[in-house]
Amino acid sequence: MPQPRYVSFVSPSRSSATKAKYSTTHAATMALLFRDDIEPNLRHGNATVPVAVLQDAPADIAIGVEFKFVVPFLTAGAVDPCPGDSRPIAYTLHADSPDRLQDQAYQFIVDIVQAWAKQPAISIKDVKASSWQESDFWSDRWIVKKSNSAEPSPEERLLPGLSWAALEISSPRMPAHDLRTPAALSAVVRALSAHCRITVNYSCEMHTHLGRVDGKPFALSSLKSLAALCWLMEPALRLLKDPLSPNFQHAYTWSSPLQEKSRLATMLAEKEGNKPQKQKRDHRVSACCGGGEVRLRSKARVRTEPKVMTERDKAALRAISSAVDHQALGKLLSGETKPYRRLGFNFSAFGLEDERAGRSPRSVEVRFLEGCWGEREVLGWAEVCIALAVLAVEEPRDRFVKALTRLTRCNQRWAQNESRLTARAGQQQQHQQGEEQQQKQQRQQQQGAGAVRPADQLKAVMSMLGVSTEAAEVFQSKVNDIHR
Repeated sequence: MPQPRYVSFVSPSRSSATKAKYSTTHAATMALLFRDDIEPNLRHGNATVPVAVLQDAPADIAIGVEFKFVVPFLTAGAVDPCPGDSRPIAYTLHADSPDRLQDQAYQFIVDIVQAWAKQPAISIKDVKASSWQESDFWSDRWIVKKSNSAEPSPEERLLPGLSWAALEISSPRMPAHDLRTPAALSAVVRALSAHCRITVNYSCEMHTHLGRVDGKPFALSSLKSLAALCWLMEPALRLLKDPLSPNFQHAYTWSSPLQEKSRLATMLAEKEGNKPQKQKRDHRVSACCGGGEVRLRSKARVRTEPKVMTERDKAALRAISSAVDHQALGKLLSGETKPYRRLGFNFSAFGLEDERAGRSPRSVEVRFLEGCWGEREVLGWAEVCIALAVLAVEEPRDRFVKALTRLTRCNQRWAQNESRLTARAGQQQQHQQGEEQQQKQQRQQQQGAGAVRPADQLKAVMSMLGVSTEAAEVFQSKVNDIHR
């Protein structure tokens, strides 16, 4: 998998001297907000507060991928309703027995993965029949199990002679920068595409787990940095969700927005509802250290956030940076109720609020990409997710800080642009116009001053992440198709 490219971002509207001064002070501040291990020790009054020493590096990052899909089985003796489909179809004698059909489907997929992709695999049925736990196979096996969300579309259900099995296959935990990782992903995608009639629709998502190769949790500082990036990048990355999809409102899978359904979002909404008239500027910066809080006061007037950062984003970043441990951060970034416990950026494995979280890997899960299948899409999305984790953990911190700075500016501009276009659209809906005239005015709106196309929003985020041009183009094209 290509290594993320390192790109420098400098605002063109500032003089060289101003840029240098702003970059230095802002970088120092943001590093303090998202680091627990700035120095071996920090002074807190007359006592020395120990600081966490565990650090993550890009080489420590691991990725795991879950594919959800449905596979048809033709009842023995029935006529193939899709004779034009050249892919082989499996026959079944268990059309009237869902459990036996599911067991047949498990073994069918395991056989394909082992025979054609040359990857070790096991079914959940065999795991349960053994004396081992599913977690015992996370490091070295592809695991095939039932998907509780995937299902055939209404049109597919009407095809005569077919019985459908809803499946999920989970990859082992794989080193993100090992060349064998993209090769394994490609092999499995190619094998399933060629040797069964795999179907991926709106009910089928690709979930990507980001963690450490050794299976340990990220350092708290790394998790905070990753959380900050997820919060600020979510509006652009979720443009990949199709508003016309039956799953847009999460009817099939739980993947609601972090900025809407997390406890953090609820807390910010409550604060906005009781917002004071004016607040004094606070130039103190807090760094959380092993459950304690260290206050660092600057003598000079240091701008702690970019001028255009919204009050909401400012409050969100401060709340993230103030979390005292992994569990507090995991709860903050999860919803209060069960349907919102696992959001599109899923931190619930650190919150440990239910049995499922307790048996999940200690990883951050990206779970809102639906209906995507194919080598380019799978490898491209894996690259995007890995680049997100790399940006959160890499040293030095310059690229992370510049990304936060640029994201806050972009989010402000995008929000203003969306409000402007929404207002224009509302005015135009008051007039009854022909379809052709409406389309013409929509094009004029998109080309108007300050207008930002959805694909351009996504392109900006891909650039910050250092994603390859090929991967970026895959998803820019998808966004163009969705929002044209």
